[in-house]
Amino acid sequence: MIGGTGYLISTNIKDDNGNKLASGTTIRVSPNIGYFFIDKLAGGLQLNLGYNKPNGNTSNFGYGARPFARYYFLEPEKLINVFAEANYGFNTNKSEGQKSNYSTGYTIKAGPAIYFNSSVVLELTANYNSTHADSTNYNDFTIGIGFQIHLEKIKIF
Repeated sequence: MIGGTGYLISTNIKDDNGNKLASGTTIRVSPNIGYFFIDKLAGGLQLNLGYNKPNGNTSNFGYGARPFARYYFLEPEKLINVFAEANYGFNTNKSEGQKSNYSTGYTIKAGPAIYFNSSVVLELTANYNSTHADSTNYNDFTIGIGFQIHLEKIKIF
């Protein structure tokens, strides 16, 4: 399978008293490539590419790689299937005039997979993300939309 997911994230960060600390917009694209090792279970590699521009701050660009495992719960012939995926990996972020910041993290996501035909799939996902950078942990929920193409095996004999 080959495909990816896109995210448009609006962030507002407040302290415990409700004072606004920061806000901004993030655009993230996560292409992936995977292989079905057994029926309904795929594994592969996902890349993360992101751009963030917090209000009043310099922009930053990030990239990373994450191996993933994905499981489809219903039979492959269904028009709508449900899947869950988990991944873990690293990211590098670079802000203008700053040194690179490295982080590790994981994502757990699930949602419906809507098949247009036997190969092309639209995915809508709810995602829980956890990232650890330096001594800070970031946790968030996001909604994603993506496409996958499930390639057919070529039979030689």
